Amino acid sequence: MKRAFRAISLVVTVLLVLSLSACWPPPLVGVLGETGNTLTIRSIQTREYDSKNPVVVMRAVISTLQDLDFVIDQADSRLGLVTATKVHQYRLRITVLVEALTKGRVQVRASCHMGAYRLSDAGPVSEPEPYQEFFASLGKNLSFEQNSGS
Repeated sequence: MKRAFRAISLVVTVLLVLSLSACWPPPLVGVLGETGNTLTIRSIQTREYDSKNPVVVMRAVISTLQDLDFVIDQADSRLGLVTATKVHQYRLRITVLVEALTKGRVQVRASCHMGAYRLSDAGPVSEPEPYQEFFASLGKNLSFEQNSGS
């Protein structure tokens, strides 16, 4: 009788532990999107340009996005922030931050999210091609803006 009671209590204990561990929340590793390749992604998303005027760079960013068929959702030159959306077979949203650095340099960082038609379904884009296309076009537009004396 004692053996049966111990066996039953052992089984109940194991089942209780297993059921509670299934309810335990997952570890918070990577909650903020930090992964091992964060620096690689950031290097794909960021470029620096020679310019003393971040507003000229902002204008070039807006022109570039429009050239690439994006619709500008909002632009704030005080914050150096531009957000735009492109809808084709999918929805692509890009956020660009323009930041003045020291010694006449400006940093541009673009972040893309792609999804179906709802932005809530969108996930980050880590492939380099969209960023390469954006920065290649931005370089041309920025050269044009600076050479036109704007």
